[in-house]
Order: sequence, then C-alpha cells, then structure tokens
Amino acid sequence: MTINLASFSPTRGDEAKNSANKIHLPPKSLRVTFLLPVGMEPGDYAVRLADATGTILKKVRTAARLNNGLTSLEVDLDLTAASRGSLTLMIQPPGLSWRTFSIRVE
Repeated sequence: MTINLASFSPTRGDEAKNSANKIHLPPKSLRVTFLLPVGMEPGDYAVRLADATGTILKKVRTAARLNNGLTSLEVDLDLTAASRGSLTLMIQPPGLSWRTFSIRVE
C-alpha cells in the first residue's frame, strides 16, 4: 500500500490537530510505503505509531530513499490487534522535530 503524506500536511497557518484529513487503514498486517512531503530528504528516519493514550504500538528506524524525485520510506504495520479508531503516525527526519499524521483504523 502506498500513502502520499504530502496531501495530509497542513498548509502554512493551518492547525494540524484540527485537520479533517486522516489516513485510513484496514485492521490487518500491511507493508506501507509512505511518500514523504516535499522537502524531506533521504536519510535515517525514526517512525512511531501511537494510540490515543500515547502508548507506542510501533517504533522503528528506517531509511528513506529518493526515487524519481520523491522521498519515501517503507514500514511494516501489524494492525490486526489495533482497536478501531484513531492512531497517530510520527515521523522524525534526521536532526529535525517530529511530524505527526492522523490515522483512522477501520
């Protein structure tokens, strides 16, 4: 499965927490390729998936690669035991702060 995160990034002045945009994922095991927003460089990224209480469900470091002008990374997610509802995807580029994206498991 491929998800383009550029379309989920807030524009300047928007509040990310109030955005109606969510990534919708089924409750099963997935290999997800995330196409990163413009400006994110290749390198070693930290990726976390947290539930609504802040409990980390997945924590991994993975390499983001540049391919045809797009930076992407792959993550295996096992959502079979995840309760339906909201999760938070957090991606940290090398040396920068975390970027967060809302996920809805349904």
